[in-house]
Amino acid sequence: MDDLMRCAEGMEQCRSQQSTYMGCLDTDNDRVGDASAGEVTPNVCTVRSKNYTISIQGPPTADTYVVRGVPMPGTPVAGTGTIEVDSAGNRRWDRNDDGTFDDTSKERWGR
Repeated sequence: MDDLMRCAEGMEQCRSQQSTYMGCLDTDNDRVGDASAGEVTPNVCTVRSKNYTISIQGPPTADTYVVRGVPMPGTPVAGTGTIEVDSAGNRRWDRNDDGTFDDTSKERWGR
């Protein structure tokens, strides 16, 4: 959850510099954003967790984004469900990992 929040802050910083969330990811490490979606890059945030893959779902728009954390297979959190936070601050947990966040049994984390 800390990584998701840190990456959301990185997306906000990118938007404050570029006036858009699009093109924030620097996939070739040249200090220029060149991708809008995919695994986060160090210019957006440094992922500390060794248990989740953190990515920007996409494509984002000029005004919206979704940061998602997917548990890695073989880690202690495998099978615990996907978590995400979006540009509006909504935090979702796909607890049963069925690919949807709107089931009535779903929970919000951190609120």
